[in-house]
Amino acid sequence: MKIAILGRQPAIGIAELESIYGGENIQVLGREACLIDTPKINISHFGSILKVGQIVQEISSSDWRTISEKIIDIFVRDFRNANGKITLGVSVYGGKISPLEIQKTASIIKNKLKNSGTSLRTVPASTAALSTAVSHNNKLGLSDKKIELIVIIRKGNTYLAVSEGAQNITAYAKRDQNRPKRDAFIGMLPPKLAQTMINLGAGAEQPQIWLQNHQFDKIDNQPKPQLLDPFCGTGTVLQEAALKGFVAHGSDLNPKMVDYSRENLKWLETAFHPHGQLGTLETADATDYTWNFASGLNTVVCETYLGQPFSAPPSDQKLNEVRENCNRIISNFLKNLATQIPEGTQICIAVPAWKQKNGHFSHLPLIDFLSELGYNRKEFLRVKPHDLIYYRENQVVARELLVLIRSKNVKS
Repeated sequence: MKIAILGRQPAIGIAELESIYGGENIQVLGREACLIDTPKINISHFGSILKVGQIVQEISSSDWRTISEKIIDIFVRDFRNANGKITLGVSVYGGKISPLEIQKTASIIKNKLKNSGTSLRTVPASTAALSTAVSHNNKLGLSDKKIELIVIIRKGNTYLAVSEGAQNITAYAKRDQNRPKRDAFIGMLPPKLAQTMINLGAGAEQPQIWLQNHQFDKIDNQPKPQLLDPFCGTGTVLQEAALKGFVAHGSDLNPKMVDYSRENLKWLETAFHPHGQLGTLETADATDYTWNFASGLNTVVCETYLGQPFSAPPSDQKLNEVRENCNRIISNFLKNLATQIPEGTQICIAVPAWKQKNGHFSHLPLIDFLSELGYNRKEFLRVKPHDLIYYRENQVVARELLVLIRSKNVKS
């Protein structure tokens, strides 16, 4: 049994895990974590998961003294005769345990191991759970000598896990900030979110997941799956798709963006040596263009037109104007795409949603008429579709993630 620590917006991480492993194999532990019934999970495959680990013990108690004693017993038993210096970090989620209590447990382990001749360094923490940055920078979970104990306290039960790694924030930053072409004016899709959207769109049918699961017959005998981003911008989705093993096709209305994508993908080839490759890249209006390879696509993943940026909630009149414009463009795109991709094709698109003064979101009207555009909205077992909104505090224009399935009876 594996565990995944969820990010700032847990519903998106849960949907991402469900897309790969199936909702029946996931148990949600509040806002902090999920249990996953799988023998393998690789943190680098997921954009909205902070840490992953292997469950080693379940305790029928939420009392910290009981939990602490169990942690000390297990750790001292397993590492009493270890050679070389060990680094230990402890992260506790749930239970409202103070960092001081956690540090006290780590100190007891350190002293007991010292008495048996084992050297231990503990990672200091000012919070109950180590941040992703601290875990990553200390290389916790990446070797037998760099250990992070993950403790989840939930409804009278406790799950102890050993970390198998945290998000590689260094690699994400490199893929984002070191690219030769960036354009803040058109908006910057984070690589992590692009990675999540590909998982939502493609599910488990992708080479990176086949490799993780040792499905070598698929890698050897099946052609690389194909992905299209019809609003490719600077190529963030394309680069993440190439890293996942796809043939990544792109198009954009703006020829400058097509050039930017091409240059960024050339850079990616040199810097990261992806398993996938760049396919067709062309200037095109997504509302009426015909992609001659569309019938062979496995998925479509894109950030559509998000409209005018706002630093504060706009007036009702202005919002209606922007919303209607976005709705028209995206509706026309979806209708055009539906006539070209195979029935049953699953896609993931980011569309705008606007945070209002009352804190609620205003959505595109098309969401209530998806069947008329040729799609059904995917139903998840563990999350509600309307919870898949990616936003930051004080951000007016959010990204609503629509996971859609091309339906029957679409006229070409």
